[in-house]
Amino acid sequence: MNQVLLLSVFVIVFVSVAVSVSASTIPPSQTPEDPFIALIDAIEQATFFSTLPEHEKVITFELLAAAETGNLKSLLDRLGYIQLFTYLDHLSKDYSHKFIAYSIPYLKKELDV
Repeated sequence: MNQVLLLSVFVIVFVSVAVSVSASTIPPSQTPEDPFIALIDAIEQATFFSTLPEHEKVITFELLAAAETGNLKSLLDRLGYIQLFTYLDHLSKDYSHKFIAYSIPYLKKELDV
């Protein structure tokens, strides 16, 4: 359990630093609005987010980092179907649908399809 908590803290700090660094290099007026990243941010701000198990909160931050770095497929492969579907099931119907719809173009781009 301590390893999961330590990993959670590490991932949250890592993503926070990565987002800060990338945000600080692009002036706010030039920051593109990415719908998938906006969705992950919205999930984090949603009221149900605080009720998610800790490991699913970590998945949310991992998804954000993976989307920003073009590593979504490798993250989803690592998570596996059960963990991914469990995560999606815990999201609201609207967020779950948007997550799937926004993931497809990212995966196609990574796979060059």
